[in-house]
Amino acid sequence: LGTAVLDPTSGEVLHDLDHVTENPVELLPGGAGGKGNRHFKRGDLRAPRIRTLGEPGGTKGIVLELKSIADIGLVGYPNAGKSTLLQAITRSKTEIGNYPFTTVQPHIGHVSMNDEVNAFSVADLPGLIEEAHGGKGLGFEFLRHVERTKGLVYVI
Repeated sequence: LGTAVLDPTSGEVLHDLDHVTENPVELLPGGAGGKGNRHFKRGDLRAPRIRTLGEPGGTKGIVLELKSIADIGLVGYPNAGKSTLLQAITRSKTEIGNYPFTTVQPHIGHVSMNDEVNAFSVADLPGLIEEAHGGKGLGFEFLRHVERTKGLVYVI
């Protein structure tokens, strides 16, 4: 869940896997199946060496983009304490340092209450700074991963 299927050239979303469904998702038509030697087996021909080839299916390049990695996302400025908070509430072993951009990729921790029914996941995201939209710092690269989080916690 939480994965978008994109066309690599246009960036168009071909399908969004945002909920559980019993219907399969068809991105391309499959080919016609061939018949193996078992199909040609009969009483007088126990080990046939006959087969028919199938027809090829469709081909297309696709890009799979993960959109949802956690229930809660921790966002804030660099060195705000996001990694420290994640370590305090989960068993995550994130790197903690006294310098900006210690976290260069999201870290995920799992918070378990008394039972797994009330458990949830928390993502520590790289710090955001002014002008991140222009590529400063780590930019907005990781924000697409929190588009579908159930909540964001801004750590000050």
